[in-house]
Amino acid sequence: MERRPLRLRTYDYSSTGLYFVTICAHLRVCVFGSVVEDSVCLSRIGEVARDCLLAIPRHHGAATVDSWIVMPNHVHALIGLDDRNEVELGDVVGTFKAAVSRRARRRGVWQRGYYDHIVRDDRDLQRIREYIATNPLRWDLDPENPNRMP
Repeated sequence: MERRPLRLRTYDYSSTGLYFVTICAHLRVCVFGSVVEDSVCLSRIGEVARDCLLAIPRHHGAATVDSWIVMPNHVHALIGLDDRNEVELGDVVGTFKAAVSRRARRRGVWQRGYYDHIVRDDRDLQRIREYIATNPLRWDLDPENPNRMP
């Protein structure tokens, strides 16, 4: 079976802008923590993921992390790239995934690839920020939750 590419073929992913990224744990196993009373309680590896996410601007000067959340089996982040064109989005995500695996001393943490959405305007940005902030509130219904309510 041929894998369908997730990226837009003609888009320059080093372009200035904000990108909504979702990165899933391998097999969507809940390794990063759990949701308790609508809040995420991070495991040790979840704390590593959080710390590595917040360290992105130190490793990539052209990148910022606007909004984010580490969920039990995935990470959502709004990643901004400035006009220096020093790095592509895939490099930022790849460095993040490698850093988490290395610091956690664990191989196979991540599912291959990631999902991205190019933020188009302020309305789109506000919708995504709200989605990130309220993600734990919807965990019981989330398709990523292996124990979700029917």
